[in-house]
Amino acid sequence: QEQREAILAPCNVIVEAGAGTGKTKTLVARYLFHVLVEGFSPSQVVALTFTEKAAQEMKDRVAQELGKFLGTSLESRALRALEAVVHAPIKTFHGFAAYLLREYPVETGVDPAFSVLDEMGEGLLLEEAINGYLSAHLYSPALSHLLSRWNIFQLKRSLRLFFTSIVSESEWDEVERAALEAFSPRPSFHQELEKVRALLALKEEVEKLLVQGRCPGLFPKVLSSMEMLEYLFSRLSHEEDPVPVLTRIARELENFPSWGRCRYLRELEALKRLAPLVWEWLETREGEGFYRSFMEVARGVGSTLVRMKTREGVLSFSDLQKGLIRGLRRNRGLVEELKDRFRRLLVDEYQDTNEFQREVVCRICEERGEYAPRYQEAGLEEGKLFIVGDPKQSIYAFRGGDVAVYARTKVQLGEGAAKLLSRSFRSGSSLVEAVNALFPKVFSPSVPLPEEYVVPFSPLTTLRGGGEVWVWR
Repeated sequence: QEQREAILAPCNVIVEAGAGTGKTKTLVARYLFHVLVEGFSPSQVVALTFTEKAAQEMKDRVAQELGKFLGTSLESRALRALEAVVHAPIKTFHGFAAYLLREYPVETGVDPAFSVLDEMGEGLLLEEAINGYLSAHLYSPALSHLLSRWNIFQLKRSLRLFFTSIVSESEWDEVERAALEAFSPRPSFHQELEKVRALLALKEEVEKLLVQGRCPGLFPKVLSSMEMLEYLFSRLSHEEDPVPVLTRIARELENFPSWGRCRYLRELEALKRLAPLVWEWLETREGEGFYRSFMEVARGVGSTLVRMKTREGVLSFSDLQKGLIRGLRRNRGLVEELKDRFRRLLVDEYQDTNEFQREVVCRICEERGEYAPRYQEAGLEEGKLFIVGDPKQSIYAFRGGDVAVYARTKVQLGEGAAKLLSRSFRSGSSLVEAVNALFPKVFSPSVPLPEEYVVPFSPLTTLRGGGEVWVWR
């Protein structure tokens, strides 16, 4: 019944399907519904999944199921679909992107004669670009700055990680904007400095207490420290680079005397507590400079890598999806053509997609004639999109998969779109009961998380009996 409701739903659907609940069967059945009942050609129905193997298995499964309709009232449609399904767009996201880049080279600005780099080939080319750039710019100020903190092996490892984990899933301007926001000093920093100045105005009170002989083991040290701080603040406004003076101020605040049992002027204890704020600002300032040096080197490596790819006529998996996204952002005519060309879109393993892939889905499924400024706010054509996934099985974060994309899309589709497949056809009752008892605790976050990263456990049911479960602690 759950599968039937999902397959026949007239709206856009996002199906959460636990392990063994028949998600592939449901996805294939929805595909057949589009082709045999709604009458679309397989060339108009896009089905996307995560691996080449899964895409081929889905295509084989569709062909196998279509064959079952020969000799029925739907035979003519089944025959036409069988002939067309061989070339149907049942692909991985990257395969679909490559397919469209070759179909629309003018609109996307990509030479259609490109070859696709596998992960090993991309890694080798990146290594060559890193080595080539570093060798040619060994004495540049930015590189010297980085090598004053890292050795060459740490720098190369950081560049590899940057390109494979960050640049591959983001545009340059997005990376730079996010980092600059992270390095922005807190607006309250200058207010905190003014608090230090205000507290230093109590120096006269300290001198009076000294004359009166109060806390003789404390106030001589306090007065000496306050005089040094006054001197440093007087220099601060005259220095072009405030970092050296602020470093001395932070050390002086950090070493400011502790009050102990003395009950006079305890408000001056706040000076010591302000030291971490000054250190934080200094670390931010130093981090921003280091980041700018790193980005200068990374941009150089990136330019070298682009030239090498252009020379050899190759694109990486990341280049494929970025190339398609740029085409969709720059050419509204291309977006409208794809909306008309592809009338239905099905996506498997959606829990392992990223924001680039979500943008492709949203633009192709957006209402015809519409183009929202932000794809996250696009109004989607009813009944066009069918998604299957299980956020509990999201395991490809290292390849850019982001389980939050599943949650955001679920919100975007609205109430009524979410369907749940909860009956396991694979496991016996003993295992299902054990998992249902154990895993709600496993999936409870041990630390606070943003709501879109909280994956609640959905219990399963089964009609299969038997089995025995052992749990080791």
